[in-house]
Amino acid sequence: MNGLTSFLGACALVLVACGSSGGDQTGNDAGDASNPGPDASPEASPDAPVEACVPASYDATKRTLVMEIVLDGTASMSSSQKWTSVSSGLQTFVDDAKTAADPTFQAGLIVFSDSDDPTSGAGPYPTNVDVAPATVDTTQSQKLVTRLANGSPSGVSAIGPALTGAYTFVEGLAPGARKVVVLATDGAPEVDGATLLTAAGTALASSQGPVNTLSVAIGTGVDQSFMGDLAVAGGTRASTSCDPHATGTTNLCYVQLPDAPQMAGAFHDALTAATHLTDCEWVLGAPPNGFVAAVSWSSGGGNPQAVTPNATDGYTLDGTLITFHGQSCAAISASSNVAVKVSVTCGV
Repeated sequence: MNGLTSFLGACALVLVACGSSGGDQTGNDAGDASNPGPDASPEASPDAPVEACVPASYDATKRTLVMEIVLDGTASMSSSQKWTSVSSGLQTFVDDAKTAADPTFQAGLIVFSDSDDPTSGAGPYPTNVDVAPATVDTTQSQKLVTRLANGSPSGVSAIGPALTGAYTFVEGLAPGARKVVVLATDGAPEVDGATLLTAAGTALASSQGPVNTLSVAIGTGVDQSFMGDLAVAGGTRASTSCDPHATGTTNLCYVQLPDAPQMAGAFHDALTAATHLTDCEWVLGAPPNGFVAAVSWSSGGGNPQAVTPNATDGYTLDGTLITFHGQSCAAISASSNVAVKVSVTCGV
């Protein structure tokens, strides 16, 4: 399971390296009526009235994360309990997400080349039987489980159209949210891998919110260099020192699932780790109208922990996006029921 345990640490503690971007980072939930955030300042003009700054404290909202799982349904997945194992791990993950009922998390599923794929691997993806990302409630969880249950391993590789289709589809969802495409495969791309790496890099830099790529190897038949390069291009490398072209089982940049019976649990854990990509990214409803005097966080209603403005172990503010770094990020990521508050004053 090389790469699995270190992936979360690499992305949670150094989130900028995993594809953080500036601009409008509000996601789905940042601008709702229950959390309007500070009022935006009007454009300056000679005749426009200047809105007065009002000292206040505002609640930030965790940045929305949209996950699109791209699962290999080719004939080779029928061997060594690969299909049954990843299906089991995915179902457990979906059950957990339904129980958590996190309004800032959405999950969807594309399965390529399985018996239920109406294009038989030709694409484009997603097809009309795939499941678009949505908050994982009872209805969405049933859609995800049904998509898995209706298919079985069948055709040949279609990593190219499935991966590029996923990028195009999720990029337009929930502007400002972070997205992550999870490619889980036991094979190699049937198209030029360099083209897919370029697509991954372009998606990561999207102005509509970064799209990360998590590469997950099922078994030992993958193109290891491609999977390593994809993790790097997609901003989810296991560590800064991993070798994207490693050919053994150590120092891998991607997630390598072990054989059954451990495979199901490992896939569940890899998906769960990916949900923590936004632990340290929080958004306001609008840019602060005034001077940000203090940022603090608390866990479970406990005492607030003040955080200083710095990019090493504190926080940075980019428009509406608050990103925690280093020790602050680690502490927040390890906590539950986190709340983030921002205090605004009218003078420096």
